[in-house]
Amino acid sequence: MSSVRKVIDKILEAASILILGIMTILVVYQVVTRYIFNNPSSWSEAIVTYGFIWLAMLCGAYVFGKRDHMAMTFILDKFKGKRKIIVVMINEFLILLFAAGVLLAGGYFGALKQMTQADSILPISMGVIYIAIPIAGVFMFLYFICNEWDMVQKLKDPDEKEKEGK
Repeated sequence: MSSVRKVIDKILEAASILILGIMTILVVYQVVTRYIFNNPSSWSEAIVTYGFIWLAMLCGAYVFGKRDHMAMTFILDKFKGKRKIIVVMINEFLILLFAAGVLLAGGYFGALKQMTQADSILPISMGVIYIAIPIAGVFMFLYFICNEWDMVQKLKDPDEKEKEGK
């Protein structure tokens, strides 16, 4: 499972770096056209906005996979050993329900509805922008499988992490 996780990580890292790089270039371009040439670029602003949507969704899935998302651990800290692992697994499952219901199903049908609506500035369908939502849901689902696999391995040996020195 760690090889699957590494592949997903590399895909999301590369996509995020690419999107952020393009956004940076376009924002600089937009500032130059606005303040130096007094002719603001509306298409670059639209691309940056849509890039931000994609970046937020993909990075949200990436952070979920790294298990670095914000968490309130005051309840989790009351558990030890296998019970703590089970609580973590339940939490991961609840997040999966959100990802499946809201991101995968809701995002998919929402993107389908938007496929016929064209952007007012760019010659693209709005569905192309909103398809980032179910794509992030797919990545979250894949990360869920990897995370649950790791938790099952820890259930077999809850002291494994201490043995590895991590």
